[in-house]
Amino acid sequence: MKKIYFLLSILSLLAISNINAQKISISEAKLQKIESIISESYKDDQPGISYLIAQGDKILVQKGIGMSEMEFGIKIEPDHIFAIGSVSKQFTAIAMLKLVELGKVKLDADIKTYLPNYNTHGEKITIANLLSHTSGISSFTEMESFGDLYKVDKTKEEIRKCFEDSALLFKPNTFWSYSNSGYVLAGLIIEKVTGIDLHEFMQKNIFDVAGMKHTYFGTNTKIYGKKAYGYDADENEKVGKSTEYSWTWPLGAGDILSTTGDLYLWHKALTEGKIISKENVKLAFTEYKLLDGRSTHYGFGWGLNTINNKTIVEHGGAIGGFLSETARINEDQIYVIMLSNNTTIAPSKTMANVIITLLELPDGNPAKLSNTPDYNELVGSYEVNFDGGRVTSNSTKEKIYRYITSENGKLFIQRTGRGKLELLPYDKDSYFIDGGSQRFVFLRDKKNKVFALDVQSYPLQFGPTDICKLTNAPLPVTNASIKVDAAILNTYVGRYELAPSFILEVTVEGDRIFCQATGQQKFEIYPTSNTNFFLKVVDAKIDFNVAADGKVISLFLIQGRKMEAKRL
Repeated sequence: MKKIYFLLSILSLLAISNINAQKISISEAKLQKIESIISESYKDDQPGISYLIAQGDKILVQKGIGMSEMEFGIKIEPDHIFAIGSVSKQFTAIAMLKLVELGKVKLDADIKTYLPNYNTHGEKITIANLLSHTSGISSFTEMESFGDLYKVDKTKEEIRKCFEDSALLFKPNTFWSYSNSGYVLAGLIIEKVTGIDLHEFMQKNIFDVAGMKHTYFGTNTKIYGKKAYGYDADENEKVGKSTEYSWTWPLGAGDILSTTGDLYLWHKALTEGKIISKENVKLAFTEYKLLDGRSTHYGFGWGLNTINNKTIVEHGGAIGGFLSETARINEDQIYVIMLSNNTTIAPSKTMANVIITLLELPDGNPAKLSNTPDYNELVGSYEVNFDGGRVTSNSTKEKIYRYITSENGKLFIQRTGRGKLELLPYDKDSYFIDGGSQRFVFLRDKKNKVFALDVQSYPLQFGPTDICKLTNAPLPVTNASIKVDAAILNTYVGRYELAPSFILEVTVEGDRIFCQATGQQKFEIYPTSNTNFFLKVVDAKIDFNVAADGKVISLFLIQGRKMEAKRL
């Protein structure tokens, strides 16, 4: 489950190219710096991380930091087992390519060849579309109902029906949107073609071949000898064990548990062509292009970037108290694995800094331009395409914008539902946010007029860059607050559940009312009526749902989309 934040950190990445491609040497000094980067984020007395760094046939470091189980003081060791979330997708992709190699599946075949009753809404959706996230099939994890469903066991047919009849987000091959549903379908196709359970096929054709003896499939009944426990931030802002969820849902998309050691064996088996041929492994590592030639920065089960003529093959995962990151630098046979049981710390940031260190890329902010550009021609509302790697229509019918404004000689950006941040110029039409990883490049037409904003990420881009077109949508208007009687405000005091383990707590101090989300600061909210309020720190509103008898039933958080939080 993804959490909903008032303030969301900005994480994206920009592909850089350089004509020099010298072989990377991991010196002792560089290795120590990488270990320092990782250890700075995790504490010994908190849930932590297991990590491995290898080059060629040599494991350079394999360590654990923090607690596997806080309640009993059990420390993380290198052989602890973690849920790896969406890193599982690469296994499903390779399993499918195994069937391609055996002549049982064709990548360009319509999925109805294997699932004849599947509703493709009149479009041809291919196996390649499923593996590359270009099918247009919505991801079921973004459904409004998923917050209630993910703890309930469902049959494969029931899960399929949860998303099958939803309209396609776009025509296949015309766009990209990360889809867990696509990988569930890929798993079902593997079962249909082989006549056996997906897990059985993977065990025989992948895990056993690679020698992965500590890799398993998720279940709520089996007890694993050295499995780490997953931890999230609870409603009291403390780290607590993650909520139980059903393992029936992430079939083929995120249902594997493993160790850093076993994932290293997986990396070696692919490199050596043990599971499928090296040529077909290269196919998985080949960037899939859209019909218009646009880059997806994605192959089959892996994200792809080329930096300084080095191929970076990476993917992360998130599931129930666990986060994971894996990255390969193909030309130098470097492999980095991070498995964490603490979702309050993002290993994606850590991995980005590791890649920067390995490739000796510039870190920190770009050099700011000394002269001030003309900001007025950049001002406007730019429509956002992606939210969490999915097209925005996967989770909301509301339009989302990046608002560009100029005030007192400074340029600002504010995304719908978020706070306002200053943009700083580092090149012509190119901007950054102090301490952020995103880069914002304004695009101009042949008449030199700005028509779009290209949002990129540094140093790794996951999926296409978000080209936000300039629209005629109005810029946000600052709300004017009114005075509401303290007696009315006090009726709203309480705790409201927006998602499992994610609470909005409403408090009153005198004639002022505040709202605090799990793991975040307390912010004052300002009334525009007796039931409607807004936040000044971000573009968000809160409306209280009051019944005819005066009882407060719930509140609605409007932040890009409208979400109901029921009163506890």
